[in-house]
Amino acid sequence: MKRYNYFMRLLIAIDQFFNVLLFNGSEDHTISGRAGYMAVKTQKWYWIALRKFIDALFFFDKNHCHNSVEWDEVRKSSTVEDLKSRRWHWFRLSLMLALLTYLIFN
Repeated sequence: MKRYNYFMRLLIAIDQFFNVLLFNGSEDHTISGRAGYMAVKTQKWYWIALRKFIDALFFFDKNHCHNSVEWDEVRKSSTVEDLKSRRWHWFRLSLMLALLTYLIFN
């Protein structure tokens, strides 16, 4: 496991917070990791689009989302329930993409 400085750990904690808030994801995973995992496992277009968007933001880190997945932890905790769509998932994803677009272009 890598050791990060204070600022990097703070950014990861914020990322994990938004993973829980927007996607009802695990508090231990980042948005990048969740997007990478769900794009591979579900092959849904919106996860693939989110993964591509995040990978484009982190252009300097090839396959950022795939590399962010904690594959050893996913194998232990994944269930069929994790792969099912949640009721407000589309709404949260749309809201997050709209917010990111607004922040980037304004």
